[in-house]
Amino acid sequence: MPQAALLTSPRLPILLLALPFALFPWPASTAEIESVYTKLDLKQCKDVTPEDIKDYGSVSICPGHDGIDVRVAEGDLRIYVSYGPNAANQTATYETIPQFNTIGETLEWRVRREGGKLKPFATILRFRWDVDGKKGSTLVVTKLAKDDACHM
Repeated sequence: MPQAALLTSPRLPILLLALPFALFPWPASTAEIESVYTKLDLKQCKDVTPEDIKDYGSVSICPGHDGIDVRVAEGDLRIYVSYGPNAANQTATYETIPQFNTIGETLEWRVRREGGKLKPFATILRFRWDVDGKKGSTLVVTKLAKDDACHM
């Protein structure tokens, strides 16, 4: 490629942006990512269903990693899962997969070790679904932030 063509190439800005990363690699994160597993047995969870929805749904609070509450709500044959003390107001409270579904009994917490403590930043939960006789499952990753949680 002629030198003049290289200077006017639409790839030039991308190459210039990538150059510092190639010459000066960023250090790897010092916090290692690990997995912690907890059981989600709805029979062992506390039923906190409000009276006005008991005819068509349920809400349970289950124990999670390091004392974090896991809120599991069911309505219209779909499960909604959210986390922590503000779980009822999180984005995840209104997110689920579109098919009629249930959830698996093992909840994976993705954690980083910070200051000797495991801090969760995401969960992975299997949703099982059934549509027109077709069955399957989907892994749902939920991002955990300080004041909110949402599906990725």
